[in-house]
Amino acid sequence: MAPLSLYRLQPPPGGGFHFGAEGLELEESRALFSSDSLFAAVVATIAEQEGAAAAGTFAAPFDETTAVWQGRPPLQLSSLFPYAGNLPLFPLPRLRINAADVPRKFAKKVKFVSPAILRRLTQREAMDSFIPLTEAAGGAVDWQNGRFLQDGAVWLTAEEQKELPAAWQTLAPAALPYEPVWRQASIPRVTLDRGNAGSMIYLSGRVSFNDHCGLWLGVRYRQDGWQERLEDVLRHLGDRGIGGERTDGYGSFALTAPPDFGPAWLKEAETEAAGYRLLLSRFIPREPEVDALRDGQAAYHLAIVGGWLGSPARSPLRRKRITMVAEGSVLPGPLTGRLADVRPDVMSRDHPVYRSGLALTLPVAAPGREA
Repeated sequence: MAPLSLYRLQPPPGGGFHFGAEGLELEESRALFSSDSLFAAVVATIAEQEGAAAAGTFAAPFDETTAVWQGRPPLQLSSLFPYAGNLPLFPLPRLRINAADVPRKFAKKVKFVSPAILRRLTQREAMDSFIPLTEAAGGAVDWQNGRFLQDGAVWLTAEEQKELPAAWQTLAPAALPYEPVWRQASIPRVTLDRGNAGSMIYLSGRVSFNDHCGLWLGVRYRQDGWQERLEDVLRHLGDRGIGGERTDGYGSFALTAPPDFGPAWLKEAETEAAGYRLLLSRFIPREPEVDALRDGQAAYHLAIVGGWLGSPARSPLRRKRITMVAEGSVLPGPLTGRLADVRPDVMSRDHPVYRSGLALTLPVAAPGREA
């Protein structure tokens, strides 16, 4: 079994990203970059660097409708999630938290979890000792074995505090929630009206990361030769940038693969097998996989994906909108997924425009197993 390779995408000092989503206004930006957008950016980078034919050759083995499809993709990509120090963070699984009392405010705030919290949640272990208790007298908080960052949006264990950036490792539990892994802001911008040459001010969302924080990527390589190929493209992509507003300096990053980043169990976890699976990527089911959405124990969220595409031969056009299963969803496996061709009808004779719904997953204990 090929291990899961983990990469850091470190923005330059002062750098930021604009990651939009269907339904978000321009002044908003998310703190993650979904796998379908990353795959599209990789293919676009190859097209710019090597030409459309090379991009088509790269994408063909991922497409089950082509002659070179071999039953599974040559590699699987996760979405890009935040990291803090030496801790990769994961979307909160759509699982019931196994605890006697889960405060509503706590459950609503948490968006990302650490590796240790993730492992306990997916093994359906008791989580009572990791949820803070508020004492009736004076409202004091007993933090127990849990710790929080980002105003409660990031949940980790007390033991994992030593994996955070050095400045946070000795902070009191009550001080940690005030430390931001990322910051979101709306930046004023100016554009010119072509009709009257007048200026207009608008707001653009920007997410930036604290020191020793950034984004991480997981990749499972299934065929020889693809690791060097992808890493080379990702380095070019770091110069080109990801997300929106790249002409104004957004989106650039440096790619690294620190050997001590992330726990050993994560790198060795089986990413395609039967049983319940946690999605670390967006997912479009193949025809035999549609029944996974009907499973009584499945828990998932759907994302409507639209947006614009750029083609060297055409003005920007709207892509076809598709529905994908979002990261953090839990479905019965095994799951492979598929690519979707989202080119508009006016491009029917042009090259395909892919969005990747290929699944990268981690195992989840069967329902009913509670330690």
